[in-house]
Amino acid sequence: MSLKTIHEEILEQDHKPPTSVHRPFEWAPVEPSWQDVTQFLKDATNELEVGQLVHPEGFTLWEAMSAIEMMDPKMDAGMELPPELTSGKLAVSDIETKRFTAAEVIGVIDELISLEMSWISGNLLCQTLFTCIYLHEPYKITSPLLQAYIIAVLKTANLIRREVTMAHVYEEEDFIPDSMGLSLCEEVQENEALSSLLQVEDALMVHWRTAKGKPAKSDAGEIEILECPEGRELEYIDALLSRIRFRRAFYSTVASIGRYNLPHARKSLAQAITQIKTIQNTIPLGSDVKESFDPYVTRKLFSQSPPKPIIAMRKEDGAEAMASMLSHFQEICDVPALQDSHELLGFLNYVSGRSPNPNVLTRSLMQKTLVRDGKLFGRMDLKDLIRDSVIKLCSPLCFSVTDPQVMETVDLFLERAVDPFWALLQLFGHNRARQHRRLRKLVRQWEALQVEAEALDLDLQATIPSRSDSDELPFHLSSWVYHQKLNLLLLYLLLGYELDLYGTYEHVMVSWYLEYLFEMQEQHLLRIERNRNNPGRREEQTTMLLLTEVVAKQLIFRGLFQLGKVLRRQGLLPSPKHAAYNESIHYGHRFRVFSNLGSPSILPFEHFLDAVQENDDGDEALQLAQADFAAAKGMLERLLQSSRRENGAHCADKQQGWIEDRRTDISNLIKVCIANEVGIRTMTGIDATERGKHLNVAFETKYHKQVPLLVVKR
Repeated sequence: MSLKTIHEEILEQDHKPPTSVHRPFEWAPVEPSWQDVTQFLKDATNELEVGQLVHPEGFTLWEAMSAIEMMDPKMDAGMELPPELTSGKLAVSDIETKRFTAAEVIGVIDELISLEMSWISGNLLCQTLFTCIYLHEPYKITSPLLQAYIIAVLKTANLIRREVTMAHVYEEEDFIPDSMGLSLCEEVQENEALSSLLQVEDALMVHWRTAKGKPAKSDAGEIEILECPEGRELEYIDALLSRIRFRRAFYSTVASIGRYNLPHARKSLAQAITQIKTIQNTIPLGSDVKESFDPYVTRKLFSQSPPKPIIAMRKEDGAEAMASMLSHFQEICDVPALQDSHELLGFLNYVSGRSPNPNVLTRSLMQKTLVRDGKLFGRMDLKDLIRDSVIKLCSPLCFSVTDPQVMETVDLFLERAVDPFWALLQLFGHNRARQHRRLRKLVRQWEALQVEAEALDLDLQATIPSRSDSDELPFHLSSWVYHQKLNLLLLYLLLGYELDLYGTYEHVMVSWYLEYLFEMQEQHLLRIERNRNNPGRREEQTTMLLLTEVVAKQLIFRGLFQLGKVLRRQGLLPSPKHAAYNESIHYGHRFRVFSNLGSPSILPFEHFLDAVQENDDGDEALQLAQADFAAAKGMLERLLQSSRRENGAHCADKQQGWIEDRRTDISNLIKVCIANEVGIRTMTGIDATERGKHLNVAFETKYHKQVPLLVVKR
């Protein structure tokens, strides 16, 4: 069935008499119906005294925030627009008479790609894609090529909306699924839309062969060649071909990932990436098509609330954003190659923290790929993944014992750990701000799991004799839980730097607390290493690399604390001056997430004051900080070399993306160490009594988003 046949069937349905008294709601951008209530409002207000307000019982804060000011041109959608805003714009009624050139079609398509990316970035559908006049009446478009493309865009929008909604990771600031009654061509089947694109591509190939002077194998059908600049027909046909092929490949990629058909998704994705590069190179071929896009055509949809102002994305920026999203799709297709929970969590953390951050569609498809039919990637039970993770970290004896009571205890632990671990995987599907917020609840889940794990460890100790050389009793299950919980607590505080949540005056307390957490993690990893039961060489090496990274970060934040302590004493990091500020209360609020934890217990505010007010020399503290940064830099350089050797020997090609992210992360930490050493040398070149007068200091996340560096300006 062709798109033309679908349109004819729709017209026939429209001319049939209604079978029901209730007609379905249809939004029409033309000829809105308005009722004059001016006199009614005047009569009603005469009953009120000056200063009185009418407050209906159901008038909530949401209604108050959505209220509009009548006769305000920016808020009142019922007002007529000034002529200068609508002059030169096409109306919906002009669609069936509009004729197109190749340059105009290219311009419209490129503008739609930018609007599509703007919609995926969190803007309203009616303020982005549907500002294009042609989307309101796609069946009336005179160009079969543009008609097929427009309908494919609408089908893609419907597909994206479905995939994002089903993944349950979007927030109100991420994505707005409401179509506000606008048609997304739901009546057109997927195969019909893709078939129309294929027909257009075949017809363009006929014209391409003709322009090359080669014999054409088939007729071009209904699709006539669009007007092109003389002598440049091949150039424009190639540009049109790339855009048609891209749309077909992009739709197939999203649909295939949504259906868990990753082999087919990889093929379509490779085609889409190739075509988007051609599109980026041929954007200048498109003409200015401002008359085809009217930001006010859907303004009647804002009658209940003011429209959200948006910034139009340039064609070049839209194509670049699309190319970036496609590169993220590549990694989604390669995720099932990860076999290890440490690799998986590392991959998810690095990908979700990329700059620019993955958009909501990428994160939604990532979540859908992770779990299918209750299993990881549709093949791996989450309990098996947790079991492997515990074995690799702790090497517990209980996982190799066949005693029924031990097996039952272990299975109970794995059963209890599934929900918190699944919540941890889901966490990285949200944007970074929501991750920071959700971490508070997630930490409580892992705290409860740790309490249960400790009780189960005691049961196992009574059943299995320890084979460790250490005098400590092994708490393997709770050790694994505690390790994961420490990672969450560190991520919670580090995200504060990434999201720019900390004021300059807070730097001292945050760096002090982070140094404490990294110290706790170091001690915990050493304790795990002592209590291992016959660890393999691979497990020992992994733990030592992890321990090296933890110690290096501990040194960095210890150096930052020493720096901050000196700057605070010299008045360069002043606290807020207003009377209501209380540092003790501020401290309690900042670290509230730790207040209900059994371990690590929250550090009292008095300990922080003691650390800050230690009676040591300022220059001596700067020397200690410089030594910490130098030591951390040396450890990170060795870690980078070890990482390259290890990854080269053991990692598959499909894992290289996130591994390169990890290397970049370590390299950026080295840059932070060097920059902080430079800052310290600048400070030591000025007399301590004069620093407050001649220096301006700030902490910036210039090289690493989660670790600041000192910026000193004279």
